[in-house]
Amino acid sequence: MGNGVRRFTNGTTGGPLYVYVKDGKTIRMTPIDLTEDDPAPWTIEARGHIFSPPHRMTINTHGSGRKALIYSKDRNLYPMRRVDFDPHVERNIQNRGTSGYERISWDEAYRIVTDEIRRVRAAHGSGSLFFQRSSHHTWGFIG
Repeated sequence: MGNGVRRFTNGTTGGPLYVYVKDGKTIRMTPIDLTEDDPAPWTIEARGHIFSPPHRMTINTHGSGRKALIYSKDRNLYPMRRVDFDPHVERNIQNRGTSGYERISWDEAYRIVTDEIRRVRAAHGSGSLFFQRSSHHTWGFIG
């Protein structure tokens, strides 16, 4: 790209993007450019009308905010634990949202998460664990 700028392709739930990076920092994001060689968008013919979206990509609303999210002063960069939370002794659920937080190691964070998954599965069965991907944006011309 010149001038120390590198362009990366990123296929996130925010849409397919070009991410421009200089000196290890994201400087901008743009929609991926389509060429004549790329497949044409879908077309629907109904009641004498032809419907087809423009032959271009877009960045959706939450995708366009990724740069601000990455560099937010409020972003958590390390695992944190509520200061009065001990998953093996006293959980102090009544203090959620009111007590402070302390930084913990990645190993401790992984241990807490895996122990909690095991605890929930043992107490409530395997069906109690569920993972759902975000549906804010899906690939393709039709979401």
